[in-house]
Amino acid sequence: MNRFLLLAIFLYAANGAYAETSVALCAAAKKEVHADSWLASEVAAVFGQADFAGKEEDCLYPLKVLRYASADVLLVQAGVPGEGCHGCEARLSAYVNQRTGGGLRPIAKFREFTKLGSFGAVMDVWPIEIAGDDAMAIAARQSG
Repeated sequence: MNRFLLLAIFLYAANGAYAETSVALCAAAKKEVHADSWLASEVAAVFGQADFAGKEEDCLYPLKVLRYASADVLLVQAGVPGEGCHGCEARLSAYVNQRTGGGLRPIAKFREFTKLGSFGAVMDVWPIEIAGDDAMAIAARQSG
């Protein structure tokens, strides 16, 4: 059974840039990130020099980049997708990068803004608009 969840992401400018520190990305994500230059640049903007040494249960896995009019949202999951225990929900975080002069500037982060799915499995995510606000739709696998 698929369940769709709509979440509004409000883009706002924070004072100055930030960088996530002491974050290990999942080793299983390394090949996928390096194969996609767009995803790699978003990961670099948020995490700097990425360390892909995280263990399955104690790491962040970059899932997808959602492109909006003036910013991109890097969606990441805690742990490797589909590798969670039965009934374990996927904990999702979003990092907003503003596109400026050919580069990216991190402006906002939403850590663990939702938990959904089972076995830590998000099926797909795509950008949408709700009443003029940027939002996202998430399809997650539910046990049933």
